[in-house]
Amino acid sequence: MTMIEVPVLLVGHPLALDVCASCYCVWFDPRELEAVPPFRYEPRRIPQKVKEALAMLEVERLGKLAAKAEDDDIPEPWAVLPAFFQLPVEVDPDELERKPWATWLFLFGIFLAAIFSFPQASKAVALFGFVPGEPFRFGGLSFLSYFFLHANLFHLLGNMYFLWLFGSRVEDSVGKVRFVVALLAGAVLAAIIHAVGDPRSSIPLIGASGGISTAIVFYCLQFPRERLGVLVVTKWVTFPAIVGLVFWFALQAWIAYGQLKGFGHVSALAHLGGGLAGLFFGLLWRDKSF
Repeated sequence: MTMIEVPVLLVGHPLALDVCASCYCVWFDPRELEAVPPFRYEPRRIPQKVKEALAMLEVERLGKLAAKAEDDDIPEPWAVLPAFFQLPVEVDPDELERKPWATWLFLFGIFLAAIFSFPQASKAVALFGFVPGEPFRFGGLSFLSYFFLHANLFHLLGNMYFLWLFGSRVEDSVGKVRFVVALLAGAVLAAIIHAVGDPRSSIPLIGASGGISTAIVFYCLQFPRERLGVLVVTKWVTFPAIVGLVFWFALQAWIAYGQLKGFGHVSALAHLGGGLAGLFFGLLWRDKSF
């Protein structure tokens, strides 16, 4: 081991320390360590102007972080159109892993039904709408045929939007077969629950919203932390899907109460029936990683 001597200048007298040339360890001879004066750290005081500048930089940094977080909760520019009609939108959704062919097929079928039924809407509704007092017309076909009929263009476009928004994500999550099974089962259960509210009614039920309610509930269970947004006046309000689900059930229950009292033309009972199907399939097929 080669040692080299390193002089150290101290107040009073010099001190020569032995340092290992290979490992750079310092070796003290007897009484050399005691000769080294103790080290005293005296922190320098930071000038007030420097403190203020550092504080302003921190405020600016936090402001940028807050602005970025707020921007992350703002949907894409295209979402302004559905938001104008008070429709919810997804905030920063994930890309679909596969093409939602089943959802597109349902949308195409609903669109075709509208083209053929709108010119003779009253006749089409009377024939293919679901009538609680006659549930097994055409061998029970009306349990599903009513799903494809709509009262007007706004009714049609609203349901098609909800089917596209939630149906495509549910189909991407569980696959085409399970999605079709859930949607059709939801439509049937929606008709049944609607009939339970007034079994002798002769008023036809039409619209895809009962079956779509299955997709809505399934979506909220499968993606509870996905953020949805609605436009309130000029400000976006976002919330987790699971919170939206609680609000949705509460709203449908309130409307259903009015429906049972004879008020309104919207069948919230059908929505709740479809929602129950969504709850069942959502718990049955839900991704446990969530």
